[in-house]
Amino acid sequence: MAYIDQEMKKRIAPGVKAVLAKYNMKGTMKIRNHMLLSVTIKSGEIDMMKNCGYQRDYMPVNPYWIADNFEGVAVPFLQELKAAMQGPEWFDESDFQTDYHHCSHYLEINAGTYKKPYVYTPAEEKA
Repeated sequence: MAYIDQEMKKRIAPGVKAVLAKYNMKGTMKIRNHMLLSVTIKSGEIDMMKNCGYQRDYMPVNPYWIADNFEGVAVPFLQELKAAMQGPEWFDESDFQTDYHHCSHYLEINAGTYKKPYVYTPAEEKA
């Protein structure tokens, strides 16, 4: 059964923060229902909506289809973010053919929210 607590989140947070800093992105982490680790990307230098052709100012990111739904620098950013969110204790022994789900915790990535849209802040041009 998936489970994540504040102690696990504290161990995972430095890796997530490092990925966000590497790509000049800002985001928040939270735990939902003691089984889902959620990262909401608030703003950054990657145009998340352009990269996937999404027409809104916020969007959920499917962590299983990153390479198919995004392009450019968004792909390595989201893949590194997903790996950091999994953390060192990650395991997934799920067997979907038998409807058996067993992983350390679930992941959720969002670019903005309905109430606070994602803000694209392009990097300043270097002279």
